[in-house]
Amino acid sequence: MKNKSLTSIFAIILLSAACAAAGDSALEANGFGPVRIGADIKKLPASSAGLYDKIVSEKVEEFDYEGVEYHLMLNGEKIATLIEDGGKIHAIEVFSDKVRTADGFGLNKTAAEILAAGGTAYCDNYGFEGLLFRGMLFSYIDLSPSGEKKAETAYLEGTDQTFSESDFQPGARPGKITLTAWYATQ
Repeated sequence: MKNKSLTSIFAIILLSAACAAAGDSALEANGFGPVRIGADIKKLPASSAGLYDKIVSEKVEEFDYEGVEYHLMLNGEKIATLIEDGGKIHAIEVFSDKVRTADGFGLNKTAAEILAAGGTAYCDNYGFEGLLFRGMLFSYIDLSPSGEKKAETAYLEGTDQTFSESDFQPGARPGKITLTAWYATQ
């Protein structure tokens, strides 16, 4: 009886630790696992179980940006890219469906599901950028012709547009989720 009780207690402790670890790795507006907006890039662990197994750095020179990007890899797949500014993580771009919110939102959800859960269209002076949802930008979503027209209007007139499910291609899913300190406040 004594061994059974100890085994049960040990199993509960292990299960609690596993649940806590899973909760810590959930996607939130400021990051996931040890990867957080504002964190010192040099202090990130070289790997994080189940999230990434290595970090690959790449010097980038594009348009008006010059710097280093850090790609989080898991079994050869790019999970996310970290954009650094002054040694700190300035932005996180998630490219893998393996990274999701605690309730399952990630690249697996359609535009319709994100809108139904409270997502709103985000347009700036470049046009339609994506859906803001819980302080994260879900982007690279295929627009329908009506959505393209709204995006063009937003760009040309600098006006906000309200997007609905019909403004997206049926079943359209985001291709990237971007996290920044600014998006987190929206």
